[in-house]
Amino acid sequence: MRAVDLRSGTLSIGHPYPHNVSNDERIGGGQRIIKDKRRKTGGKKGIAKLLEWFETQLKNLGVKICFNTEITPSSPELADADEILLALGADSWVPPVEGMDSPIALDVRDAHLKPELVKGNRIIVAGGGLSGVDCALELAMQGSKKVTIVEMLDNIAVDTAFINQQAIHAKIKEYGVNVLTKHKVTRITSDGLIALDANRNEVAVKGDTVVTAFGTRANKALADKIQEKYPHAVLIGDCNRVGNIGTSITSGFTAAYAIQ
Repeated sequence: MRAVDLRSGTLSIGHPYPHNVSNDERIGGGQRIIKDKRRKTGGKKGIAKLLEWFETQLKNLGVKICFNTEITPSSPELADADEILLALGADSWVPPVEGMDSPIALDVRDAHLKPELVKGNRIIVAGGGLSGVDCALELAMQGSKKVTIVEMLDNIAVDTAFINQQAIHAKIKEYGVNVLTKHKVTRITSDGLIALDANRNEVAVKGDTVVTAFGTRANKALADKIQEKYPHAVLIGDCNRVGNIGTSITSGFTAAYAIQ
């Protein structure tokens, strides 16, 4: 990490989750700017309070956020920055499953950010990771929707701590979410999906909307291009390694703390 004159600026590009970057740096002085091509800082309902806290801190610390501003490797902001932190997030993984373009298929991010796109009362969540489980519970808590999770592994939310898994299973039971583990989705149809069970038998699951939550992949394409032109640029958060909100915040804080 090269030395930086703290009277100058640090440019953080992309996902505003690693807000600790701005917090740590601003204390040292200088101008800190976050560039994001979206209209607002985004996230799921369950983290609304966390986002509200971060937005308050950013405002109090005088961090400038430029929404609707897309950065490319040729953007002049990059050339003017002493330090570049790339927080470009991750993209949804699209597996080779037939029917992913079905009218009833909906990406889990869109299900969170555009709930009006979730049609009907029979909802299938394809994928039992943290995002899928979170979405399933959100929908089930509305009271009017019957939600089914279809997961190929033998358990859901496997990437979380055991104590959190216990809490998740308690909520799943409380809100009546149906869980089909050891079921691999092979096809999304016009009225649900087809999965293979542990014995490789086809199982038809009927639903009005199929929320696809098959996981994410680091958004490396733009990050690699920027880093190729500006080797001192640092990747933080999911575009470096896909994790969760906690790992993204830690990544941002660590990168900021390392600036000399």
